[in-house]
Amino acid sequence: MLNDFPQGLNARENGLGMFRGDGSPKPVVGSFRDLLSLTPLRQPTASRPVDYDIVQGHFFTQTSGRPRERDPSGYSVTDEDGVLFWATWKGWGLEKLGYPLSSWFKLGGFPTQVFSEGGAAVAVYNGWVR
Repeated sequence: MLNDFPQGLNARENGLGMFRGDGSPKPVVGSFRDLLSLTPLRQPTASRPVDYDIVQGHFFTQTSGRPRERDPSGYSVTDEDGVLFWATWKGWGLEKLGYPLSSWFKLGGFPTQVFSEGGAAVAVYNGWVR
């Protein structure tokens, strides 16, 4: 809080202000002057491409919904654990399946991943496209 409140109901919190009851500043106020001299760090530019190969698959940032310059997150399409999403994606391609809209998950007991084919969601069930 900005000022101490000596007449407050909570004795422990009555002295948590930056200024004493008489209006004089506490040492913390000087810290704010020091903070003004700091300048923010420049955000690093994304050094990775928009999408790139990873072990047993490919990583896509196109559908993460976040500005890539600040957050290069996205979704991977892989063949890990015997779940053949990357092989299926390569067989169908970008034009038919689109970009991944999710990580893979189980739906009705089946490994599933959602893709953006033509703006509509397409689900791939371990090699089956729906």
